[in-house]
Amino acid sequence: MRRALFGMLLLCWGGAALAGTVVDATGRSIDIPQHITRVLPAGPPAAILLAALAPDLMLGWTSPVSDEARALLSPEAIRLPLVLRLTGRDDVTEKIVALKPDLILDYGTVAPRYIDLAKATQQRTGIPTVLMDGSLAEVPRVLRLLGGILHREEHAETLARFAEALLSSPREPDAKLRIVCARGPDGR
Repeated sequence: MRRALFGMLLLCWGGAALAGTVVDATGRSIDIPQHITRVLPAGPPAAILLAALAPDLMLGWTSPVSDEARALLSPEAIRLPLVLRLTGRDDVTEKIVALKPDLILDYGTVAPRYIDLAKATQQRTGIPTVLMDGSLAEVPRVLRLLGGILHREEHAETLARFAEALLSSPREPDAKLRIVCARGPDGR
Protein backbone atom coordinates (compact mmCIF):
# COMPACT_ATOMS: atom_id res chain seq x y z
CA MET A 1 0.00 0.00 0.00
CA ARG A 2 2.80 2.42 0.92
CA ARG A 3 4.63 1.64 -2.32
CA ALA A 4 1.48 2.30 -4.35
CA LEU A 5 0.91 5.61 -2.55
CA PHE A 6 4.57 6.59 -3.04
CA GLY A 7 4.34 5.69 -6.73
CA MET A 8 1.21 7.81 -7.17
CA LEU A 9 2.88 10.75 -5.43
CA LEU A 10 5.88 10.46 -7.75
CA LEU A 11 3.62 10.40 -10.79
CA CYS A 12 1.68 13.42 -9.57
CA TRP A 13 4.85 15.28 -8.71
CA GLY A 14 6.37 14.56 -12.12
CA GLY A 15 3.21 15.66 -13.91
CA ALA A 16 3.00 18.83 -11.88
CA ALA A 17 6.41 19.84 -13.18
CA LEU A 18 4.97 20.34 -16.66
CA ALA A 19 3.38 23.67 -17.56
CA GLY A 20 1.53 22.08 -20.43
CA THR A 21 1.82 21.14 -24.02
CA VAL A 22 2.65 23.58 -26.79
CA VAL A 23 2.28 22.98 -30.51
CA ASP A 24 5.18 24.67 -32.26
CA ALA A 25 5.70 25.63 -35.92
CA THR A 26 6.78 22.07 -36.73
CA GLY A 27 3.34 20.81 -35.69
CA ARG A 28 4.86 18.84 -32.80
CA SER A 29 3.25 18.78 -29.36
CA ILE A 30 5.99 19.60 -26.87
CA ASP A 31 5.76 19.18 -23.11
CA ILE A 32 6.96 22.38 -21.46
CA PRO A 33 8.38 22.44 -17.91
CA GLN A 34 6.51 24.53 -15.36
CA HIS A 35 9.63 26.25 -14.05
CA ILE A 36 11.93 27.58 -16.74
CA THR A 37 15.02 29.43 -15.56
CA ARG A 38 17.44 28.74 -18.43
CA VAL A 39 16.57 29.19 -22.11
CA LEU A 40 19.07 28.50 -24.88
CA PRO A 41 18.44 30.44 -28.09
CA ALA A 42 19.18 28.36 -31.20
CA GLY A 43 20.36 31.32 -33.26
CA PRO A 44 20.39 35.13 -33.50
CA PRO A 45 16.64 35.66 -34.14
CA ALA A 46 15.75 33.58 -31.07
CA ALA A 47 18.32 35.48 -29.01
CA ILE A 48 16.79 38.82 -30.00
CA LEU A 49 13.29 37.58 -29.19
CA LEU A 50 14.43 36.36 -25.77
CA ALA A 51 16.31 39.59 -25.05
CA ALA A 52 13.10 41.52 -25.67
CA LEU A 53 10.85 39.27 -23.62
CA ALA A 54 12.91 37.55 -20.91
CA PRO A 55 16.62 38.47 -20.83
CA ASP A 56 16.86 37.10 -17.29
CA LEU A 57 16.17 33.59 -18.60
CA MET A 58 18.50 33.75 -21.59
CA LEU A 59 21.75 31.77 -21.38
CA GLY A 60 23.59 34.02 -23.83
CA TRP A 61 24.07 35.39 -27.30
CA THR A 62 24.71 33.11 -30.27
CA SER A 63 26.76 35.74 -32.07
CA PRO A 64 28.71 38.85 -31.01
CA VAL A 65 26.60 41.92 -30.21
CA SER A 66 27.77 45.22 -31.70
CA ASP A 67 28.26 48.32 -29.56
CA GLU A 68 25.37 49.97 -31.40
CA ALA A 69 23.07 47.07 -30.53
CA ARG A 70 24.28 47.01 -26.92
CA ALA A 71 23.02 50.58 -26.52
CA LEU A 72 19.48 49.27 -27.11
CA LEU A 73 19.67 46.34 -24.68
CA SER A 74 18.79 45.94 -21.04
CA PRO A 75 21.70 45.77 -18.59
CA GLU A 76 20.92 42.06 -18.09
CA ALA A 77 21.16 41.35 -21.80
CA ILE A 78 24.39 43.32 -22.23
CA ARG A 79 26.20 41.13 -19.68
CA LEU A 80 25.27 37.82 -21.28
CA PRO A 81 28.12 35.69 -22.65
CA LEU A 82 28.46 34.11 -26.07
CA VAL A 83 26.99 30.60 -26.28
CA LEU A 84 27.00 27.98 -28.97
CA ARG A 85 24.82 28.30 -32.02
CA LEU A 86 22.55 25.37 -32.77
CA THR A 87 21.71 26.45 -36.29
CA GLY A 88 25.23 25.79 -37.51
CA ARG A 89 26.34 22.61 -39.26
CA ASP A 90 28.20 21.00 -36.32
CA ASP A 91 26.73 18.52 -33.84
CA VAL A 92 26.80 20.36 -30.52
CA THR A 93 24.69 17.93 -28.50
CA GLU A 94 27.20 17.48 -25.66
CA LYS A 95 27.74 21.22 -25.34
CA ILE A 96 23.98 21.83 -25.21
CA VAL A 97 23.52 19.27 -22.44
CA ALA A 98 26.43 20.81 -20.49
CA LEU A 99 24.65 24.20 -20.48
CA LYS A 100 21.62 22.57 -18.78
CA PRO A 101 18.87 24.60 -20.44
CA ASP A 102 15.26 23.98 -19.45
CA LEU A 103 14.14 24.94 -22.94
CA ILE A 104 15.70 25.48 -26.36
CA LEU A 105 14.08 28.16 -28.52
CA ASP A 106 14.45 28.51 -32.26
CA TYR A 107 12.72 31.40 -34.01
CA GLY A 108 12.74 32.27 -37.65
CA THR A 109 12.27 30.49 -40.93
CA VAL A 110 10.11 27.39 -40.79
CA ALA A 111 11.94 25.35 -43.41
CA PRO A 112 12.66 21.60 -43.53
CA ARG A 113 16.24 22.14 -42.33
CA TYR A 114 15.14 23.96 -39.17
CA ILE A 115 12.22 21.60 -38.54
CA ASP A 116 14.59 18.63 -38.74
CA LEU A 117 17.10 20.43 -36.50
CA ALA A 118 14.48 21.14 -33.81
CA LYS A 119 13.27 17.54 -33.85
CA ALA A 120 16.80 16.09 -33.81
CA THR A 121 18.00 18.45 -31.06
CA GLN A 122 15.12 17.51 -28.79
CA GLN A 123 15.56 13.81 -29.54
CA ARG A 124 19.34 13.84 -28.90
CA THR A 125 19.29 16.06 -25.80
CA GLY A 126 15.94 15.27 -24.21
CA ILE A 127 15.44 19.04 -23.78
CA PRO A 128 12.17 20.55 -25.03
CA THR A 129 13.01 22.34 -28.29
CA VAL A 130 10.45 24.76 -29.70
CA LEU A 131 10.55 26.26 -33.20
CA MET A 132 8.47 29.40 -33.62
CA ASP A 133 7.47 31.02 -36.89
CA GLY A 134 9.49 34.18 -37.47
CA SER A 135 7.28 35.65 -40.19
CA LEU A 136 6.28 39.24 -39.56
CA ALA A 137 2.55 38.54 -39.41
CA GLU A 138 3.14 35.95 -36.65
CA VAL A 139 5.03 38.26 -34.28
CA PRO A 140 2.06 39.08 -32.01
CA ARG A 141 1.01 35.42 -31.73
CA VAL A 142 4.58 34.27 -31.08
CA LEU A 143 5.06 36.89 -28.37
CA ARG A 144 1.89 35.76 -26.60
CA LEU A 145 2.76 32.07 -26.90
CA LEU A 146 6.31 32.53 -25.66
CA GLY A 147 5.11 34.88 -22.93
CA GLY A 148 2.82 32.12 -21.67
CA ILE A 149 5.59 29.53 -21.81
CA LEU A 150 8.01 31.77 -19.88
CA HIS A 151 5.41 33.22 -17.48
CA ARG A 152 5.88 36.71 -18.93
CA GLU A 153 2.27 37.16 -20.07
CA GLU A 154 1.91 40.83 -19.15
CA HIS A 155 5.10 41.97 -20.86
CA ALA A 156 4.37 39.73 -23.86
CA GLU A 157 0.90 41.23 -24.21
CA THR A 158 2.34 44.75 -24.20
CA LEU A 159 4.82 43.83 -26.92
CA ALA A 160 2.18 41.93 -28.92
CA ARG A 161 -0.23 44.88 -28.88
CA PHE A 162 2.55 47.20 -29.99
CA ALA A 163 3.44 44.81 -32.83
CA GLU A 164 -0.22 44.61 -33.85
CA ALA A 165 -0.46 48.40 -33.92
CA LEU A 166 2.64 48.64 -36.10
CA LEU A 167 1.47 45.90 -38.44
CA SER A 168 -1.96 47.48 -38.88
CA SER A 169 -0.83 51.09 -39.26
CA PRO A 170 -1.80 52.49 -42.65
CA ARG A 171 0.87 53.64 -45.06
CA GLU A 172 1.06 54.50 -48.70
CA PRO A 173 2.11 51.59 -50.95
CA ASP A 174 5.44 53.11 -52.07
CA ALA A 175 6.26 54.90 -48.83
CA LYS A 176 9.51 54.00 -47.10
CA LEU A 177 8.98 52.43 -43.73
CA ARG A 178 10.58 54.20 -40.77
CA ILE A 179 11.06 52.41 -37.50
CA VAL A 180 11.79 53.89 -34.12
CA CYS A 181 13.36 51.67 -31.46
CA ALA A 182 12.76 52.69 -27.88
CA ARG A 183 13.11 51.13 -24.46
CA GLY A 184 11.91 51.90 -20.99
CA PRO A 185 13.91 52.45 -17.82
CA ASP A 186 14.18 48.67 -17.28
CA GLY A 187 15.89 48.22 -20.65
CA ARG A 188 12.83 46.67 -22.32
